[in-house]
Amino acid sequence: MTGTAGAWVEALARRYGVGQDVGFLGRLPEGEYFWLMAGAGATVLPSVWPEPLPTVAVESISLGVPVVGSGLGGISEIVDKYGAVAPSPEEVAEAVAKVLEAHYDR
Repeated sequence: MTGTAGAWVEALARRYGVGQDVGFLGRLPEGEYFWLMAGAGATVLPSVWPEPLPTVAVESISLGVPVVGSGLGGISEIVDKYGAVAPSPEEVAEAVAKVLEAHYDR
């Protein structure tokens, strides 16, 4: 996860015992960011406020990478059938597993 090193989401993942399965990174140069995202199995967007236009979700889907996002704001509208919505933080891990098992036409 980019921009999350030392953030609350890293502490939450470690508390739930999944921190070792996720890379928590600082900010990346733009070119490196897109290469990393294009190679991912999924993009997780655990927003805690209603995002009017979640550009991370748009970028991810445009690269062929499914999105797991919270159900706030426009995230669920953009994710639609190309990913999963996790209504609560506790359901993020389950949604990620579901997305990684699905076969999306990249």
